[in-house]
Amino acid sequence: VIEANRTHETDTGSPEVQIAVLTARIQELISHNCFKVLYQPKFKIKGDIAKISGAEALVRLYSSEFGVVGPLKFIPLLEEHNAVHMIDLFVLNKVCKFQYDNVKNGKPIIPISVNFSKKTLIHPSLIDAVKEIIDKYNTPKGYVQIEITETISDMDHLIISNIANSLRKMGFELAMDDFGTKYANMETLVNFQFGIAKIDRSLVKDITTNDKSVVMLRHLTAMLKELDIECVIEGVETQAQIDILHNMNCEVIQGFFYGKPIPSKDFYSM
Repeated sequence: VIEANRTHETDTGSPEVQIAVLTARIQELISHNCFKVLYQPKFKIKGDIAKISGAEALVRLYSSEFGVVGPLKFIPLLEEHNAVHMIDLFVLNKVCKFQYDNVKNGKPIIPISVNFSKKTLIHPSLIDAVKEIIDKYNTPKGYVQIEITETISDMDHLIISNIANSLRKMGFELAMDDFGTKYANMETLVNFQFGIAKIDRSLVKDITTNDKSVVMLRHLTAMLKELDIECVIEGVETQAQIDILHNMNCEVIQGFFYGKPIPSKDFYSM
C-alpha cells in the first residue's frame, strides 16, 4: 500500500519531498485505522502447565486492495526513508493505552514488548516522544519492554548506551531480539545491560533433527541463566520442540504452538 503510493524517485521529487509525502501517507493510514496492533502471547512453562507471562506487540497493515500486509513488506521502506519511528511510536502508544485500559477495567496486566528499529533509536525526538506517551497513560514501570535487534552492534556504542540508559530510567526493560544470530551480539548483550534475550527462531527450527543445534541452544540458554538474563525462545511450533526445550529448563516460550498473534479485544479471552 505504501509502496503503491510512493512518489517516483526518478522524477523531480527531492529526498525531502519524498519523505514528506511518505510521512503524510503514513499519517493518513494511521488516521484511517489501517495499521493494527496484534499481541502474540509468551508462555511460562512448568511441567505440563503453560501460563501466559507476557506478549509481543506486532503491527500489521490492513488494506481493502492488498489485504493484510506484514511488516517485512513496509518496515524496510520506512527505515530507508527515516520514517519508521512513526510506526514504532504508534505501536508503543497502542500498547500503553492497552495497559492503561486493563488497569482501569481491573484486568491483570502482563509485560508487553514493543519493537524499536535501530533507526528509531537514533531519531532526535525519540526520548521526548516516548516520555510523552508513558506520561499520558501513566504506564506502570516494568510492564512495557523495548525489543531491539542485535544489529545495534554495528552502531555507535556511546549513542546507543545513552539511549538505552534513558529508556531504562523511564522504566523500560530492554530485550535483545534475534539473539544468537551473530557472535558480536554477545558483547552487545552485556555492554547495554539487556535484561531479556530472545533466542532467534533459526536456532530452534532444527533442534528435533540436528544434534548440533541442540548443543548450541543448550549452551546459549545456560549462559543466559548464569548471566541472570531472562531467556525467551521464539518460533516454537511443535510438541517435539517443547519437549527438548523443557529438558533444557527453558521456561519462556513464544510461537504458534501455544498462540498466534491476536487482536487486543481477544487477548484475555484465550
